[in-house]
Amino acid sequence: MVFNWKIIESTIIIFTNSQMRSLFATALAGAVTASTEVESAFMAYIVQFNKSYSTVDEYGFRLSHFARNHANIIEHNASDSSFALGHN
Repeated sequence: MVFNWKIIESTIIIFTNSQMRSLFATALAGAVTASTEVESAFMAYIVQFNKSYSTVDEYGFRLSHFARNHANIIEHNASDSSFALGHN
């Protein structure tokens, strides 16, 4: 049997190949879901604020900025701050 191993916070974790495949599939599914959630929020933002982009490159550029700002907003709003952030 072949094992893979990772060191996480000074702890060695050993995975079998099937566990690694399962872990990878789970991580990939999470990444796809996260991407879909951000793109859904971006599409809602475009509709709400009547935005339009003339090229696919500009759309991608705006989406990347939105995704970064969206992550910052989520992180901030999860804190105990006295105010909330949002897109505008």
